[in-house]
Amino acid sequence: MCVFALAQGAAIRNRIRFAVEAVPATVEAVGGRQTSIRLSPGAGIRGATETDVPEMYIGLAPPGPAYVHLGLTTDDDVLIGLRRALPGTLTQAKVAGLGSAG
Repeated sequence: MCVFALAQGAAIRNRIRFAVEAVPATVEAVGGRQTSIRLSPGAGIRGATETDVPEMYIGLAPPGPAYVHLGLTTDDDVLIGLRRALPGTLTQAKVAGLGSAG
């Protein structure tokens, strides 16, 4: 996500646009078995604060990658909702000092 877009309060569809367009294009170019995406909902990278984590990341459910790698950077209820929304293989990783204990 672009920190500038977050700071400007851009609409969710504009903040996730790159991933929503890039993942399917990559799948088409190199195949789904060669493609994955890592998401870190609510991680607050570079001071950006995400207040709409469920809405934004559920909207990111990209079609076609071999798997989604989800950082455990938000509360369990949000992670459970994302698991339900993201089809296919999902890997999870605890991020030191952030999110769920898994």
